[in-house]
Amino acid sequence: MKAQSSIMEYLLLSVFILLMIMSLIFFLAWWQSSQFGLEQKKLKDQRVDVLMNRFINSPLFVTENSVFDDSKLQAIQSLRQDACQDLESMFGGDWFITIEVLNQHPGENIGECTASNYPDCGYWEMCGQGERNVSRVLPVNVYRKAEDRNDLALLTVGVYS
Repeated sequence: MKAQSSIMEYLLLSVFILLMIMSLIFFLAWWQSSQFGLEQKKLKDQRVDVLMNRFINSPLFVTENSVFDDSKLQAIQSLRQDACQDLESMFGGDWFITIEVLNQHPGENIGECTASNYPDCGYWEMCGQGERNVSRVLPVNVYRKAEDRNDLALLTVGVYS
């Protein structure tokens, strides 16, 4: 009888220890996967920040630091997919950029810039496709060449999922 209770204690202790080890393994796996997700998000955030800095300082888009030139934006916009492939070879893939001039006349519709409505437009989008994941919005100036003035705009830079 004493031997049987000793065996039962041993079995219960073994099951308890096994459950503790399995719980520890599941906890560590969950912890690792959550840390991996956080690291992925951190890398995407850093990539967006680097892309934004490169766009703001790129002579392809700006006349001076942080002042986008609408004629340069329109030239790139008119090339569409060809320009996107060239830009991706310089800046990497899976990103998008939009620049939207803030409307100074409420109720006025400022649409996407095309060859037919330029300079009476105020929205440029490059390499836009797919579901947008991480993005940053920053106020910038856009030099309107036809009117020889600077307008306030929002620059949105992001990466895809």
